Amino acid sequence: FITYPVAYKLAEKLNSKVALRYHDVWIGEWTKNMGITGLFGEILERYIFKKDIDLYVAVSDYTRNNLNKYVDNSKTITVHNIVDFPQVESEHYSKPTISCVARLVEYKRVNDLIKAVNIIKQEIPDIQCKIIGTGPEEEKLKNLTTQLNLEDNVEFLGFVEEHDDVMKVVNSSDIFCLPSIVEGFGIVIIEAQSLKTPFVAARIPPVVESSGQKGGLFYEPKDYEQLASQIQRILGDDELIKKLQIEGLENKNNYTKEVIGAKLNKAYESLFN
Repeated sequence: FITYPVAYKLAEKLNSKVALRYHDVWIGEWTKNMGITGLFGEILERYIFKKDIDLYVAVSDYTRNNLNKYVDNSKTITVHNIVDFPQVESEHYSKPTISCVARLVEYKRVNDLIKAVNIIKQEIPDIQCKIIGTGPEEEKLKNLTTQLNLEDNVEFLGFVEEHDDVMKVVNSSDIFCLPSIVEGFGIVIIEAQSLKTPFVAARIPPVVESSGQKGGLFYEPKDYEQLASQIQRILGDDELIKKLQIEGLENKNNYTKEVIGAKLNKAYESLFN
């Protein structure tokens, strides 16, 4: 959002068209998601919506529907993100493993995953959970892990600089988990699909949309007991795993640079027709 006013002012000075790539609408949600620092984002987003933007290119229909509440509907379209599919090789973990890639903030709900692991451990004592990411909730999440005696089951990998190294963890896992209740698109779900790693995710509109409801299972947001149940369902069913892997590979074809690039070109060319 910080770059939008700069881009608008520059376009205004050059008498150029203005198109914004829009990932999510957080009006009324900024302080809820980011705390007091979210006030700046709230002000900035409301400021942008008052300007004469020529085109808003939303990354999902969910985001576009939210945009339409604040701007002229004729100025919004949906073009999903391009996914640069990882080309990685890695050995499968020897123990049943869940991976999670997320900024450690409250709305990512990584605490739900940790609580789910605590339930799963009763049936699968050697279950492993590898969490990639850092953030203000990190200490709290580590304390929760200690309180639940999960030090041997949950591993915090911190910030992993190379994207390929992140993808190797996802590739080596049995399941990828996205417990977040706030997403604009959920690109990591499609990356997991391309690696044939089944996912379990909170049922939120952007992720349901981007996944095509293929390649994984959903659970009700914040319901860690249902999350645990869905993970166990996949781990205990080889036929289901194969089915989800095939579905996921089919869905990834919707996000190639050729498919999305053509749609983006058409969108931007429409500004000059």
